Amino acid sequence: MKDIETVCARYEVKLRQSEQGRAAPHRAKEQVARYRAALIHTQQFLLETRAVLDMEGVSTITRGFYLSFARSLDKLKRQGLSGESLAIEAAILMSTWVARGLSQHVLETIRTQVFDVGPPTP
Repeated sequence: MKDIETVCARYEVKLRQSEQGRAAPHRAKEQVARYRAALIHTQQFLLETRAVLDMEGVSTITRGFYLSFARSLDKLKRQGLSGESLAIEAAILMSTWVARGLSQHVLETIRTQVFDVGPPTP
């Protein structure tokens, strides 16, 4: 990923040039701070996911699919799911990606090591 500071600086310039930025310049710093925090969070879990994929020897052609799974799982966590609800939704998400041809073992590893989500209780 590009340097976060460069991306945030460009975002701030575009924000300040927009109609919304001109109307409420005091909010621009808050928006840039939220954007920076989101970029850092995304970069962190994607790096952790890539480390798992490297460890498991996943081929380059399928990496994008595993990263998409990780993004979907992160979205569930950001929506406020936790505990058993998150575990059930993660299991549904995993079954979807296994049906598409991804490895169950690798998906489970991403789920537990990157997102700290266990399997649902039977």
